[in-house]
Amino acid sequence: MNVDLKKQRVYIYANNNLVYTMIVSSGMNNSTPKGDFRIGHRGYHFYNRTEGMGGDYWVGFIGAKYLFHSVPTRANFGDYIVEEAQKLGVPASHGCVRLSVPDANWFYTNIPDGTAVYIE
Repeated sequence: MNVDLKKQRVYIYANNNLVYTMIVSSGMNNSTPKGDFRIGHRGYHFYNRTEGMGGDYWVGFIGAKYLFHSVPTRANFGDYIVEEAQKLGVPASHGCVRLSVPDANWFYTNIPDGTAVYIE
Protein backbone atom coordinates (compact mmCIF):
# COMPACT_ATOMS: atom_id res chain seq x y z
CA MET A 1 0.00 0.00 0.00
CA ASN A 2 1.26 3.47 -0.88
CA VAL A 3 0.00 6.78 0.49
CA ASP A 4 0.80 9.73 -1.79
CA LEU A 5 0.52 12.88 0.31
CA LYS A 6 0.95 15.22 -2.67
CA LYS A 7 -1.93 13.61 -4.58
CA GLN A 8 -3.97 12.86 -1.41
CA ARG A 9 -4.47 9.25 -2.51
CA VAL A 10 -4.05 5.75 -1.09
CA TYR A 11 -3.13 3.06 -3.60
CA ILE A 12 -3.84 -0.57 -2.64
CA TYR A 13 -1.97 -3.31 -4.51
CA ALA A 14 -2.43 -7.08 -4.73
CA ASN A 15 0.24 -9.13 -6.50
CA ASN A 16 1.79 -5.89 -7.79
CA ASN A 17 -1.50 -4.88 -9.45
CA LEU A 18 -3.36 -1.74 -8.42
CA VAL A 19 -6.76 -2.86 -7.10
CA TYR A 20 -8.13 0.18 -5.25
CA THR A 21 -7.51 3.93 -5.18
CA MET A 22 -8.93 6.07 -2.37
CA ILE A 23 -9.17 9.85 -2.03
CA VAL A 24 -7.91 10.91 1.40
CA SER A 25 -7.25 13.88 3.63
CA SER A 26 -3.91 13.66 5.35
CA GLY A 27 -2.45 15.96 7.98
CA MET A 28 -2.26 19.70 7.66
CA ASN A 29 1.21 21.28 7.74
CA ASN A 30 2.90 17.97 6.83
CA SER A 31 1.80 16.37 10.11
CA THR A 32 1.29 12.87 8.63
CA PRO A 33 4.51 10.89 9.18
CA LYS A 34 6.42 9.70 6.12
CA GLY A 35 8.15 6.34 5.88
CA ASP A 36 7.57 2.61 6.12
CA PHE A 37 5.01 1.27 8.59
CA ARG A 38 2.85 -1.80 9.20
CA ILE A 39 -0.84 -2.09 10.00
CA GLY A 40 -1.11 -3.21 13.59
CA HIS A 41 -4.40 -2.54 15.34
CA ARG A 42 -7.99 -1.49 14.65
CA GLY A 43 -11.31 -0.58 16.16
CA TYR A 44 -14.89 0.27 15.31
CA HIS A 45 -15.13 3.83 16.70
CA PHE A 46 -13.12 6.34 18.72
CA TYR A 47 -13.82 9.78 20.10
CA ASN A 48 -11.29 12.39 21.23
CA ARG A 49 -12.96 14.78 23.68
CA THR A 50 -10.06 17.22 23.47
CA GLU A 51 -10.52 17.66 19.72
CA GLY A 52 -14.30 17.25 19.83
CA MET A 53 -14.32 14.64 17.09
CA GLY A 54 -13.65 10.99 16.41
CA GLY A 55 -13.87 8.49 13.57
CA ASP A 56 -15.27 5.15 12.56
CA TYR A 57 -13.53 2.06 11.17
CA TRP A 58 -10.08 3.06 12.43
CA VAL A 59 -6.92 1.15 11.56
CA GLY A 60 -3.57 2.09 13.09
CA PHE A 61 -0.10 1.63 11.75
CA ILE A 62 2.76 0.36 13.90
CA GLY A 63 5.58 2.80 14.49
CA ALA A 64 3.29 5.83 14.63
CA LYS A 65 0.43 7.08 16.76
CA TYR A 66 -1.65 7.78 13.68
CA LEU A 67 -4.66 6.09 12.11
CA PHE A 68 -6.53 5.55 8.89
CA HIS A 69 -10.19 6.27 9.70
CA SER A 70 -13.47 7.58 8.33
CA VAL A 71 -14.18 11.26 7.93
CA PRO A 72 -14.65 12.74 11.41
CA THR A 73 -17.63 11.99 13.61
CA ARG A 74 -19.09 13.55 16.67
CA ALA A 75 -19.23 11.40 19.83
CA ASN A 76 -21.46 8.67 18.34
CA PHE A 77 -20.73 6.12 15.64
CA GLY A 78 -22.13 7.31 12.30
CA ASP A 79 -22.68 10.93 13.36
CA TYR A 80 -20.43 12.34 10.63
CA ILE A 81 -19.38 15.98 10.49
CA VAL A 82 -20.42 17.05 6.97
CA GLU A 83 -18.10 20.07 6.82
CA GLU A 84 -15.11 17.83 7.56
CA ALA A 85 -16.22 15.18 5.06
CA GLN A 86 -16.27 17.83 2.34
CA LYS A 87 -12.52 18.34 2.84
CA LEU A 88 -11.55 14.96 1.35
CA GLY A 89 -8.80 15.46 -1.21
CA VAL A 90 -6.95 18.19 0.72
CA PRO A 91 -4.90 18.02 3.93
CA ALA A 92 -7.33 18.56 6.82
CA SER A 93 -6.41 16.32 9.78
CA HIS A 94 -3.96 16.55 12.67
CA GLY A 95 -1.91 13.75 11.09
CA CYS A 96 -4.26 10.82 10.58
CA VAL A 97 -5.35 9.70 7.12
CA ARG A 98 -9.07 10.31 6.64
CA LEU A 99 -11.10 8.17 4.23
CA SER A 100 -14.65 8.30 2.94
CA VAL A 101 -17.02 6.16 5.00
CA PRO A 102 -17.28 3.37 2.36
CA ASP A 103 -13.50 3.39 1.87
CA ALA A 104 -12.85 3.32 5.63
CA ASN A 105 -15.21 0.36 6.01
CA TRP A 106 -13.51 -1.46 3.11
CA PHE A 107 -10.06 -0.68 4.56
CA TYR A 108 -11.11 -1.87 8.04
CA THR A 109 -12.57 -5.10 6.63
CA ASN A 110 -9.97 -6.00 4.00
CA ILE A 111 -6.53 -4.79 5.09
CA PRO A 112 -4.96 -7.37 7.43
CA ASP A 113 -2.63 -6.67 10.35
CA GLY A 114 0.97 -6.69 9.19
CA THR A 115 0.24 -5.08 5.81
CA ALA A 116 3.11 -2.83 4.71
CA VAL A 117 2.32 0.88 4.38
CA TYR A 118 4.62 3.34 2.60
CA ILE A 119 3.80 7.02 3.07
CA GLU A 120 5.53 9.56 0.84
